[in-house]
Amino acid sequence: MMKNILLFVLMFQLLQSNLIACTIIVSDDGENVYVGNNEDFLNDIKSKIWFEPATAKKYGAAYWGFNYFPFKAQRIPQGGMNEHGLFFDKTSVPEKALK
Repeated sequence: MMKNILLFVLMFQLLQSNLIACTIIVSDDGENVYVGNNEDFLNDIKSKIWFEPATAKKYGAAYWGFNYFPFKAQRIPQGGMNEHGLFFDKTSVPEKALK
């Protein structure tokens, strides 16, 4: 199973053109769930990873993203995972009218 996933990812990387598209990958082997992602962006945004320790009221977590442009101190997470494995990421698609 893992060999098939790695082969798919390698083929995808070799065949891709200059796309600007974030990717989220989820797979499992029957016992574990594996997640991965990439964040594509037009400009050099100097991506960051930061960690927030657990407190009595919240779990610890790791986030990746960038600083919001007008306010350099404000971090904008694009994805993350808490210490119990809850994963999130976001991506977007062009708007389409519903029929």
